[in-house]
Amino acid sequence: MGFRQYGAVVTALIMLGLLMGACSVGSGTPPPSPPPQVPVAESLYIHTTSATAVQSAACNVATTFKGSTNGAFVILDFGDATSVGQVSYGLDLNAAAVEFIVEAFAAYYHNCSSTNDPSLILGIGEDNANDFGGNPNGAGSTLADEVNTVNNYLTPLDYVPLVNATGAVDAEPSYGSVPEIQSWAAGFESVGTASWSDFGSADGCPTSGSGTNGPCNNGWKEDDLYQISYGDSGASTPLPEIYATDEANADQWAQIAWYGGNTYSKTELFGGPFTEYQACLQRGGCSGINNSPAAAWSQLWTAVNNIPAISSTAAFDFGYSCDIEWLN
Repeated sequence: MGFRQYGAVVTALIMLGLLMGACSVGSGTPPPSPPPQVPVAESLYIHTTSATAVQSAACNVATTFKGSTNGAFVILDFGDATSVGQVSYGLDLNAAAVEFIVEAFAAYYHNCSSTNDPSLILGIGEDNANDFGGNPNGAGSTLADEVNTVNNYLTPLDYVPLVNATGAVDAEPSYGSVPEIQSWAAGFESVGTASWSDFGSADGCPTSGSGTNGPCNNGWKEDDLYQISYGDSGASTPLPEIYATDEANADQWAQIAWYGGNTYSKTELFGGPFTEYQACLQRGGCSGINNSPAAAWSQLWTAVNNIPAISSTAAFDFGYSCDIEWLN
């Protein structure tokens, strides 16, 4: 979630956390300590098309991960989606413009990297606000086309496997309806080959329970979030928003993972937490949802490993730690 709606949502999340408490199901044995955090990759709210800004951001990621054995996952968040492109925080970009920015970021990362440096997954991101411009299905297929176009551009340049593009969606119950996100997913999957990562929220979902299909905001249920983040055939590597400093977000996503394991015998394996710490600093702070990447890493890992039904059947060692800032 960006900054448009966080006030009311954060208040609701904090109150829900106070009323319901944290996940507390299990044998009474606390989980082991979280593993060491991997390097943090800075994702970007795209607020400029400046080549200099894109170059600087891409090379900063390359510098952060130089010598690391861990790959990077960076989401370029273009904001509201339409069937012809994205409306990127004041920028009205068609698909070709989006593809150009992603391709430029990939090229700069490649040029600032060395042989044997870690690979980069570049997520072309959009959110589910404003009814996907009135055409959710078309918005989904357009994003999948953008992913395929970028990868087809990168492959003959030998950028692959150093850099690969994927889809990314900031799916939030408070932003739109379940039928809209389902139509978006169907449109994306209709193109084939590409996949997406969900870097959205779990607005209003339970922070405790027994792994059942609990209610969330705006008519959503845990099953809807499980499907868009992990269950759908196009979904891969969920990066859930762990913004709330009171640990409520981590507990919500642990409940969703537990529900998926109970219902589908397929426990959700998270790629790692997604935070907005740097973006909050850039905009003067956002109290209550300014989790640091380190805090989010610990909270999410502890929450999922605190439920024996999850920790006994899946290894929760995250591969990524993602934060986001504004590209101005």
